[in-house]
Amino acid sequence: MEVRKIKGLLCDIYGVLISAVRETRDAGPSVIPGSIEAVRRWKCSGLPVRFVTNTSSMSREHFAHMLQTVMNNLH
Repeated sequence: MEVRKIKGLLCDIYGVLISAVRETRDAGPSVIPGSIEAVRRWKCSGLPVRFVTNTSSMSREHFAHMLQTVMNNLH
């Protein structure tokens, strides 16, 4: 069996990066411990990373805001 190289990563948002517990307006999303470091390592590896979700009850803008909060923690 041939093992193929990984060409990129798909990362679920809820349950992987952000806790499924509802965030409060003031506190923002609850980032899962270790997830920031994992994303940092993936990005440093040069692999393309895309974030996905099957949660349809929230708007794209809401998810964009949450991901921006997570990404701000990368620096």
